[in-house]
Amino acid sequence: MDFQTLLSILSIIVNIIGFYFVIKQITQQALATRGETYTSMCGLSYEILNMIFSNTYLYDFIYNNKKMDSDYENKVQVLICCEMIANYCDNVTLQKENIPNHIWLRWENFIVGQLNYSFELRKFMNEFKDWYSPEMNTILNKVKIDY
Repeated sequence: MDFQTLLSILSIIVNIIGFYFVIKQITQQALATRGETYTSMCGLSYEILNMIFSNTYLYDFIYNNKKMDSDYENKVQVLICCEMIANYCDNVTLQKENIPNHIWLRWENFIVGQLNYSFELRKFMNEFKDWYSPEMNTILNKVKIDY
């Protein structure tokens, strides 16, 4: 085997090793992105749950399909909570590519469930559906509108 052939073989081996490390680095970055996505979504969820905990009258509007009277004294707080949840759900749908499919299906079930449990959230999101991503509107269209 001549020197030129040996260099060619070594060059191929170095390239293969280089590709391996590049692929490994890309995989690690993808996992890091997923972790950051999950952490961010959990942090936003905590803020919403803390708001409901601090204002327990919100619970029935968010989880028990309670309808709000037009002159309800805490109307603004209910609408703010609905907007927070709507923005959260929209944010989750925009992270779909960063979430493994089997986990995404659970998030989609969460969003549909949240919409099914809250008349006021459904009403809010349908009223302002042009604020939200096409992905969110696709999910919103799966939910029965009842107002």
